[in-house]
Amino acid sequence: TSSISQFASVPVSVDYPKKEKRISHFHKLKDNVRLTKLHTKLVIRALSPIPHRKIFAHKVRPKFSSIFHPVKLIKELCRQHDSTFHLAAAAWLGIFLGALPLIAVHTVVIIYVTHKLHLSKIAAVASSQFCAPPVVPVLCIQIGFLMRTGTLLTDLSWETLVLQIHQRLWEWFLGSLILGPILGLFVAGLTYFTIAKLRKESGAACDQPES
Repeated sequence: TSSISQFASVPVSVDYPKKEKRISHFHKLKDNVRLTKLHTKLVIRALSPIPHRKIFAHKVRPKFSSIFHPVKLIKELCRQHDSTFHLAAAAWLGIFLGALPLIAVHTVVIIYVTHKLHLSKIAAVASSQFCAPPVVPVLCIQIGFLMRTGTLLTDLSWETLVLQIHQRLWEWFLGSLILGPILGLFVAGLTYFTIAKLRKESGAACDQPES
């Protein structure tokens, strides 16, 4: 048989002290300012389309200090919970976006896109460093110029580099659509096999019995 919970009303005495005996720790100015700030924060959090954890996070943000150190970077990627394929996909995306003429906003775009696709930000940002000027942008411009004119750009003058900057940017974009995916496949493949090998070796070492 199932037991049935019973509730009973119990009288409770309440003591309201007189006004002159009441003690309040509420500061009229300071605490009102704090309440206003809290209310503003909650309203912004409720109205913002971005998840509030991304705006008001108190945790330490992920550091990208190891992206310029190959050994630390590989160790960091191996420790991530992403699959090897997803890490390789993030590397390809970083190369593809890094090759595009997104001047001064490459990292912002890469972090935003990888966040939306749930890919590793560290792998994508680190891979995009291969596209840093001048090598990849120059190659993209040459490929784009070759696509437009059938020849390579050899005239490096004020007119071709400054006055025709809009044409160079268009050629950069065209060339990045060719070079970006190809270079991305190479870096993604290298990332995949390197991470897979290191994870396999690490798993094998953990499986060995202690002597």
